[in-house]
Amino acid sequence: MKNYIFDFNGTLYQDTPIHLNTWRSFLGKYGYTFTDDTFYKYMCGPPDAAIIRRFFGQDLPDDRVRALTDEKEGAYRQLIYDDPSLRPLTPGAAELLDLMRARRIPHAIATGSDRENVEFYMETLGVSRSAVWKAISQLREGGYPIRAASNRGYSLEADSAILSAQSVGKYLTAPGVTVEVRPTVTSTNDLLRQQAEAGAPEGTVLIATEQTAGKGRRGHSFFSPPDTGLYLSLLLRPALEAREALSLTTCAAAAVALAIEECAGTEAEIKWVNDVFCRGKKVCGILTEAALDLESGGLQYAIVGIGVNLFPPAGGYPPELAEIMGAVFEARPQGLEARSLLAGRILDRFFAFYRDIAAKPFFDEYKKRSFLLGREIEVLEGGQVRPATALDLDPDFSLRVREADGRVRSLSSGEVRVKAKKG
Repeated sequence: MKNYIFDFNGTLYQDTPIHLNTWRSFLGKYGYTFTDDTFYKYMCGPPDAAIIRRFFGQDLPDDRVRALTDEKEGAYRQLIYDDPSLRPLTPGAAELLDLMRARRIPHAIATGSDRENVEFYMETLGVSRSAVWKAISQLREGGYPIRAASNRGYSLEADSAILSAQSVGKYLTAPGVTVEVRPTVTSTNDLLRQQAEAGAPEGTVLIATEQTAGKGRRGHSFFSPPDTGLYLSLLLRPALEAREALSLTTCAAAAVALAIEECAGTEAEIKWVNDVFCRGKKVCGILTEAALDLESGGLQYAIVGIGVNLFPPAGGYPPELAEIMGAVFEARPQGLEARSLLAGRILDRFFAFYRDIAAKPFFDEYKKRSFLLGREIEVLEGGQVRPATALDLDPDFSLRVREADGRVRSLSSGEVRVKAKKG
């Protein structure tokens, strides 16, 4: 799915889901439904009139086309005015990046003469020559390594996997998800909570490649060095009671494990309740925070924070983490483009499960990857450490354990760890 659009004034906006929802709502009034792929094929490029004729018929009278176009443009114009966070981009930058990556321009705009490349781009996207230079400049300012060759044109360097809304968007199919990417933040959870309090909709996602104040469970910090991990937070407004919030954490853990297996070809395991492991080491932690609606007893909103170690940092992990922390990919070159792919797959998996969160459709996937079951563990609770055996998962994802005195009980929260072997 592309993550860029031209509006009725020819301005390029990054926030495609809003534009998509405008079209979906507009055409839905007239009984039309469509898949995202079908929609984008007709939406990206041609003017609104051409799109309207695609859905309403090529023989539609011109005055009816104009009326429908005006109606749709009015709805979108109102969204632009209501949401000042939409950031206009130089026309052509996102398209140029898409074409370079897809190699629809021979050798990524690097073969033939400069004139031929520019004219091919202009003809393909319908933009001016000056827009080409502006697009190249904007991509460079955004960190994309672009090489210029005299009389030949431009090429995107092989190591060009900058994490962006566009790079994630091409792997994302979940509807109603709006992605924002920032290079460095204090905490994605904290910033997204601010947006939640300001009324941001469900499906808002904030992604960063570095956190300076990353958060873990129980007030711990979360090691989030620059450019080696994927740190994302999801804003949800679920119809759940507070006691059911554990389902959000376990849903995220199952989604991450499945996405890692799909993208990296590496077996992923889950340590109850919120950690994902690969090759015996922790590669992902999940922190769910929520605001309660005191009148209903339900959740006003929830923020699910996911931190994934993609590859080891250049200087290694801090000594206190070196024995327990690992990475999805064992070497950095494996994980560059996979960062965007993994983000898209995590979001797709999560929101596919989340649509029916009350039924917990991810329970089996979570349980079969839960490596604590049947093992001797230690329960950390109330400042004490007690030995126990992990028996099973209850339907609400509580961990059923048998303690040393033979008593069986279910843990709905708390910290557990695998019991160290003596000797």
